[in-house]
Amino acid sequence: MRNYLNLLAFEMNRWKNLYIGLLALIFALQALVVLYEIFTYLELVASNHILPEQVSDEYLYFKLSDVVSLPSFVLPFVLGLGVVFVYTFLIWYRDWFGRNTFIYRLLMLPVNRMAIFFAKITTIVLSLLGILAAQIVSIYLFQILAKLFIPRVYRLDLNIVSTLESSFYYPLLIPSHLSNFFVQYSLVFLFILLCFMFILFERSFRELGIIFGLGYGFAVLVLLLLPFLFQKLYLKELILIEFFLIAIVIGVTLYISHYILERKISV
Repeated sequence: MRNYLNLLAFEMNRWKNLYIGLLALIFALQALVVLYEIFTYLELVASNHILPEQVSDEYLYFKLSDVVSLPSFVLPFVLGLGVVFVYTFLIWYRDWFGRNTFIYRLLMLPVNRMAIFFAKITTIVLSLLGILAAQIVSIYLFQILAKLFIPRVYRLDLNIVSTLESSFYYPLLIPSHLSNFFVQYSLVFLFILLCFMFILFERSFRELGIIFGLGYGFAVLVLLLLPFLFQKLYLKELILIEFFLIAIVIGVTLYISHYILERKISV
């Protein structure tokens, strides 16, 4: 456990500057969108001489939920997730193609190689969760920002949960129901795991490894889609079956990854 924690701290430290910069960029771009919408709304109120008692369906209240539904607001968040996805590959390939092939020095450490594997995958998972947490905090700060500029009589304030649920995009990214959250993010974890295994396949078997990796990924996709062919299943039954299948695939994928790291990659 100590070796794993040391490796995790090492991996997090390697990309903390880029990650903090990414979070700052997401916040800055979204803040610009929020400020633009706030001042646009205030200009609308001023130019039309709208009094508080005139605010109705014709002159709608300012709602932050409308802002967070805008593609221009969601795009920085999605781009942040995309950067983490790209880093899922860079976290391995940087070590292989970096100066002095650092991966071989890493694999020669007197630790279980799966500790290296788990440290890298934990880094990716924590990075994703960090972006989600930062997004929720950002929305809370944007609510405060709206209150600073727009009088109460022109605002319709919602709590963070209602703000997210009223958006078209965010329920897909941050599910409000616990069961949906676990299903969705267990699939995300499985996807990261499959990317890692694909990299190990490719590094071990080159072109043939790419075929193996893609074939395995396709087989997993078919397996996970099979329960949806049975239309008589209730939603709870479908969720339980998916959990069971995901657990099996994660176990098999971890076993294959362990086998490749220990048996097929030599230094």
